[in-house]
Amino acid sequence: MDLQVRDKNNNSDWTSIFQGRVDYIKRSHKTRCIAFECRDGLAKLIDTRFQAEWMNYNGSDIFKKIAEKTGLEIEYNAPVLVNDRMFGQFWQVEHKRNMFIAQSRFQTAADVVFNIAREMSCDVYAEGSKIFCSPVYSNPQPTSQVYDLDSIGFEGFFSTDVGLSQGIVVHYASWDSRQRISTHVFYDGSDFLNKAPDGQNLIYSFKVAGKKLEDLKNLARTKFNRLNSHIFSSEISLPGILDLKPRNFFSISINNSKVYLSVERVISEFSLSQGFIQKITVKKRYGYE
Repeated sequence: MDLQVRDKNNNSDWTSIFQGRVDYIKRSHKTRCIAFECRDGLAKLIDTRFQAEWMNYNGSDIFKKIAEKTGLEIEYNAPVLVNDRMFGQFWQVEHKRNMFIAQSRFQTAADVVFNIAREMSCDVYAEGSKIFCSPVYSNPQPTSQVYDLDSIGFEGFFSTDVGLSQGIVVHYASWDSRQRISTHVFYDGSDFLNKAPDGQNLIYSFKVAGKKLEDLKNLARTKFNRLNSHIFSSEISLPGILDLKPRNFFSISINNSKVYLSVERVISEFSLSQGFIQKITVKKRYGYE
C-alpha cells in the first residue's frame, strides 16, 4: 500500500506518507467503511527467521546477507567514528545452543539488524522496500529537513526528566570465560574510566559477553546518548505538514537559545471537522554531531 495525500488548494503533487503492506482488512456491515492495518518494510525483517551462523563477519557483510535473504534493499552507513568492525563470533554459539531451546533473542532478521544498529549508535527505518541503517545525529545535517516551530501554531507541553538532567554514568562490564578476565568501562559523557567517578550521579550498569575494551566504549557511549535523549521531550499537535516524518528536525527558541528537536513519531489524523492534524513526539537527541 502507498498512502498519498496532496493539498488541492495549492495544486501540490501527491506526497507519500506511508508505504508498506496490508496485514488485516476490516469491513463494516452497516456503513461503507473499510479499515486497513498495515506495516512498513521493517515487517519483512520481523517475519524472517534465521538459523544461519556467522563467524567473523563485519556489519556490512551481515547486512548484505540479510538483504539477500529478505529480498530487501539495505543501505548501511557506519558512523565515521566507529569502524565497520567484526561481528558474529558469539552469535554463532548462541544460535547453535539456544535457538530452539531458550528462544534466543537472535531469532529474526530484525533482531540482528537492530542489535548491530544499537552497538553502532544508528537508527533503522524503512522507506518503501528499502531499509536504512544510519547514524543518530544530535543536530541537523546538510540533507536534513528542518522546520521552524516558532512560526507554526501548535499546542502541547515540554517535559524534563530531572533525574537524568542532573547527570548520569553508564557502566559496562564484559568477561572472557576462557581467559577468566573481566573488563569494565564507566562513561560520564566526556571521559572513559575504569572505576566509578566520584559524585552522586546515577549509575546505569549493563553486562555483555565477550566484548573488547573498544567495543565496550562504543556501547557505553551509545547507551549514554540513548538515555540522555529522554531528558527533554515534547508531545505537540499542529496543522498537518505533508512531508513531515521521523528524523526531521524542528528548531525552537528556548531561553534565547535555538534548540533542535528530532521528530520521533508522527500520527496523522484526517477528519471533516478537524481537517488535517498531526500529533508529534519530539526529543532532544544525543548522538553524533
